[in-house]
Amino acid sequence: MDFFIQLFTDPVGFYNQHELLIAQIGINAILAISLFVTFYSGQLSLANAGFMAIGAYTTVILSLYLPLPLPVNMLIGAVLAGLVGLMVGLPVLRLRGVFLAIATIGFVEALRLGVILNVPITGEGQGLKNPTADPLGGIVPILVSLPILAYLVWRLTRTRLGQAWAAIREDELAASSNGINVPLYKMIAFI
Repeated sequence: MDFFIQLFTDPVGFYNQHELLIAQIGINAILAISLFVTFYSGQLSLANAGFMAIGAYTTVILSLYLPLPLPVNMLIGAVLAGLVGLMVGLPVLRLRGVFLAIATIGFVEALRLGVILNVPITGEGQGLKNPTADPLGGIVPILVSLPILAYLVWRLTRTRLGQAWAAIREDELAASSNGINVPLYKMIAFI
């Protein structure tokens, strides 16, 4: 109860005391938006957390071992996550419904058990330590990018691409007979 009282009576103190929690909420909200895109296209894919982990670990590992600017590292992490998404999506997107969900959960678990927990460069499940990084310095980009991303995804659902996703969600066969390239649009949503 004190949590909510402090939130509304002392927002500055609340922010200072719960900055890491706010950052984690923002990151999870970004993950929820990415899940919305796949759900909007009619896919029950749960691989988004794995792709997010690939991008995050790549960004941090590059910033630890290469003297590149953070935006470049983030771009490399996003591209690598997209390439892995393409490799996973090619065989997995032939599945539908619960079978797609099981396959994508399998991918995330294989990534977690096989790579994150067993490879020394990823910290073996303990996380990575960067002595030069400010642990709370990323909250401003998160809180700035979250509403921008939400707005862009909302606008995307109103475009031709969003209409194609909605048609695929309702009926893949009917969407295909109307000239929509179903595998391509499903892959775009998956990545």
